[in-house]
Amino acid sequence: MNRFFKDVRTIERMKRGPLGRYITLYGDHLHAQGYRRKSCRRKLQLAADFTQWLNRKKITANQVFAKHVGDYWSSRKRSGVGIHLGDQAAVIGFLKLLREQRVTKERIPHPPVIRIRIRKSANCSRRLKK
Repeated sequence: MNRFFKDVRTIERMKRGPLGRYITLYGDHLHAQGYRRKSCRRKLQLAADFTQWLNRKKITANQVFAKHVGDYWSSRKRSGVGIHLGDQAAVIGFLKLLREQRVTKERIPHPPVIRIRIRKSANCSRRLKK
């Protein structure tokens, strides 16, 4: 975890919650997969946020089901926290690793594909036509 976060308090805070002790395992997994530091930090922050949400809801590690993942995203949306491309995959990746380690039992399905509309500005369109 020290390769991603310098502040020991940040690392300790991320390890709170029913799945918190597996955050380091996820970090090692991401590093072994070749993810860059910035990407790993974002994925680890999301995994930590999810486990802290589980803690607030009093859900233990062996009680995590697909329903909870959907509830978590709904909760983030209601609270006004933006969901970025790749956020859902980060949490799903964390839970997939935990299932492989037999920490959780249920297979968590991938969320539906998020479609992004890209608006072309007038300037961009003009430059492309030249």
